[in-house]
Amino acid sequence: MEGTVIPAVGERGKKELFHEMGHVRETIIASSVGQTATLLVGVAQMFVSVMLVLIAVFVWFSASQESAAVQMHSVLDGMTIGQVMRSEV
Repeated sequence: MEGTVIPAVGERGKKELFHEMGHVRETIIASSVGQTATLLVGVAQMFVSVMLVLIAVFVWFSASQESAAVQMHSVLDGMTIGQVMRSEV
C-alpha cells in the first residue's frame, strides 16, 4: 500500500506543474526527457544487446513523432481544411 501513495503524490505535483505550461510545452519537455533517457540507455547497452539498442532507436523516433504531431495539432487547431489547403504563392 505504501508504494501506491508515493507515485500519486508525484503525479499530482507533475500535473500541477504541467498544467500551467500548456499541453504543447508539456509534450516537448516529456519528449526531450524521453529521448535523453533513451540515448543514455542505448549507449549503455550498445555492446551488450543489439535488441535493446533497436528498441531505443524506436523509442527515440516515437518520441520525436509525438512531439511533432502535438505541435502540428496546436498550429492547425481551429482551422478548416480549406484554410489548410489554400496556398498563397
